[in-house]
Parts: sequence; structure tokens; C-alpha cells
Amino acid sequence: MHSSSRRHSWLEALRVLLVAGLLVGLLGGTGRTALGQTTGGRAISASASPGRRMLQLWHQARLAEGGARSGPGVLAQVKGQTYTEFPRLLSRQVTLTKKQLQESADPTFRGTHPMFKRLVAEGWYRKSGSIAELQGLANGLRQNRGISGTNPLSQVEFLAFDLEATNGSTGGFDKQRQRVLAGWDEVAQFGYTIYRGGQKLRSGTIAIKPDVALSSWVQNNTGLTPTTLASAPRFEQAARQILQLMQGRVLIGQSAVKMDWSWLQSNYARLGVDLPGPDRLILDTHYLSFNHFPQGGGLKGMSAHFGVNQSNHHNARYDAEATGDIFFAMMRKPGGATTLGQAFTLQQQGYDRMKNPNAYANTSAPAGAVPAAAAR
Repeated sequence: MHSSSRRHSWLEALRVLLVAGLLVGLLGGTGRTALGQTTGGRAISASASPGRRMLQLWHQARLAEGGARSGPGVLAQVKGQTYTEFPRLLSRQVTLTKKQLQESADPTFRGTHPMFKRLVAEGWYRKSGSIAELQGLANGLRQNRGISGTNPLSQVEFLAFDLEATNGSTGGFDKQRQRVLAGWDEVAQFGYTIYRGGQKLRSGTIAIKPDVALSSWVQNNTGLTPTTLASAPRFEQAARQILQLMQGRVLIGQSAVKMDWSWLQSNYARLGVDLPGPDRLILDTHYLSFNHFPQGGGLKGMSAHFGVNQSNHHNARYDAEATGDIFFAMMRKPGGATTLGQAFTLQQQGYDRMKNPNAYANTSAPAGAVPAAAAR
């Protein structure tokens, strides 16, 4: 064989190998992270933010739509490793077996959630301008943390808010099932009341049509049904208004740090948008309640104790208004706060009491304290 023929053969062989390598990358991508997910050979980063992961999942879905396999897509976490729970309590570490991780993370990380599927089908993830605008508003919430703690409460604008969700999962670690329920729920109603100087400026409700079914409990207790929400906007259509309402305002919620904010984080993450953590954004009346009641207080019990009208429980608008009224009633009590910084200090004290009740076992409760109650 002539030398030129040999060179030609070697080049041809090299070309075949390169093409084969490329096909392996496209069709069977094996790049993995601790979560073991791939996007056409490019691993989905385990350290990526939730919203970023949803965008990466969209790229994975695009490859699948085109007929190409998007890689194993299997959560190959080995037993004994830790997994940061998503989307609830993002800082909490939970140890899971491989099977538990696969089952629990399916709705979010592998793109099987009905909302994600619909967004892919409707081309939402191609709307980079819309996603960037929402992310800009979400980033703007961090500026709320810069509101000076020396500001009197009378000079701060507050947004008391409450959510009603589809209630398909609790979003926490279910001890009975031994698995993480990874935020399947969707927001179905956002209620709010704006306060300035302790006075209500306006209230409102945003109804949202979810992609997942409303639980029977929600339908029986909130009045929300598939019929009442049939003409409501989807979450991506309401997302801008919700973020705009929060701009420049300190948030007030009942159990909002653990529940409502986590719901919002998971719903925005499905849009490819990351909300900041709740630190210094939210004054939580559940945490604050431990300064008044040894075992904390629920919304209904505290409404009765503080003389707050709460005639329509489990309606987001009225629950938001009751939450705001309870907050200001707490602040007016002896030992309450007159500045924003003092209010956040009281919240930290309440949180410490909740986490370490034995340290405050001898602390007397105020007269007429409500009994222990659930977070809601």
C-alpha cells in the first residue's frame, strides 16, 4: 500500500472515530454529576440553582423531541450520599437511598411535572425575554433586605400575603413513607393586603389555574374548584404581577418561611426563575407567635386572641389580611417593636423559642394564650 493510501486510511479511521464519539455524546451521553442527570452528554450541574436546572431540563426535552436520546436521565445517587431537598427548605440535608431519591425527585428534576410538560409544549423556555424579565424582578427582591432596620414600622410598606395550593404533597420529608415530597404542589390562589403606617391600603386576590389536580381537601375547604379556576390565568401569566407587588415591601406571612415561600420558589423554578431565600424578606407571624404562646399559635386561634376578624378561613385574601392584622397587634403589645430591625429581632427570638422550648419552659404565657396550633 502506498504511503498516501496509508495516510488516507488513517485519516478515514480517525474521522470515523470522531463521528462515533460525537454520536455517543449526543445519543448516550454519560456525563454525570452527583445527581447523575445528563443533557445530551452535558451533565446537569448538581450545584445549579433550581430554575437553572429547569432550563437545562428543557434542553434535554428538546433533544428528546428531535428523536435523539438525551442520555440516561437517571438519578444515579448512591446510598448514603446527601441530597439537598428541592424545592422546600433548600438548606436542609436529607440522606436518601437511591430508590427514594429517584421516586421523590421525579416530579421536579426529570421533567415529569404536568406544568413543566405544558410549558415545554407551549414554547415557554424559548421566551428568553420573559424569563429574563421575571428573573430581574426576582433579583430585585434582594434590595428589600436593604430597607434600614432603623426605619419606624410606620414608615415601612408591608405586603401581607397568603397562598392556597393544590395540596397534593406536604413538600417535606414524610417519615411514614420515608421519602421527600419534592414540591409537586402548585399555587392556586395568591391573596395579599398592602399596609403603610399600620393602615391597609388595598387588598386583592389572584386566582391561578394549576396543571395538577386540586385535592378534595382544598375543594371542600377553600371553595376553589376546577370550575371556579377554569378561566383563571396560568402561573406564568400571574408571575409578573406577584413579583411586582413584592417590590420595595417587607413581606408578612403565617408560616410563610417554611410553606408559602417554598411553594413560590418551586413554582417560579419551573419557569426557569430563581427566587432569593426568605432571610430578611419575610416577617413570619408563626415564628413571632412563640414570643406570646409557649407552643406557638395558628392563624385561627391567634385571630380570636387578638380580636382580628377572620371570617373566611382558607381564602388567601382574607387569610393574608388576618395575618397582617395579627402582626401589627403583636407589635403593639408590651415588648413589641417600633422599628423594622426590632421586628426582625423579635422574629429571631421567637424562632429560638420554637427550636429550644426547654430553655423557655419557665417563661409564663400571657393571659388568654391560645392553645398549641398547627402552623396554619
